[in-house]
Amino acid sequence: MDIRREYRRFRDRFRELIEREGMYTIERLDRSLAQGHSQLWTSANSALVTALVSYDGGSRIGQVDWAVGDLSEILSDLMPAAESWLKAKGCTKVMFEGRVGWSRVLKQHGYKTHSMTMVREL
Repeated sequence: MDIRREYRRFRDRFRELIEREGMYTIERLDRSLAQGHSQLWTSANSALVTALVSYDGGSRIGQVDWAVGDLSEILSDLMPAAESWLKAKGCTKVMFEGRVGWSRVLKQHGYKTHSMTMVREL
């Protein structure tokens, strides 16, 4: 797989998702992937970005940062591949932060609510 070509296929969709909230930029994702800090997972119509996060307490967590495309592909193809790779890299958990709708969908795949992120506009 040519990761650069695959990333170009989905970059505009990631940009729309990332910049919608105004917290991050696509350039941050560009750098993270180029430097190997994040991993890209793709299928025919979907893409997922993960990262390995090591915590001071010793836990190593696989974090799903961004997902775009067809939900069924994300759940049936990309998540299992990413989870398997993250486990092989020593991760003991996978963390997926996202909109509330993701919690309903991910429950069916063995995920449980750990915490919630709430935001208030000022």
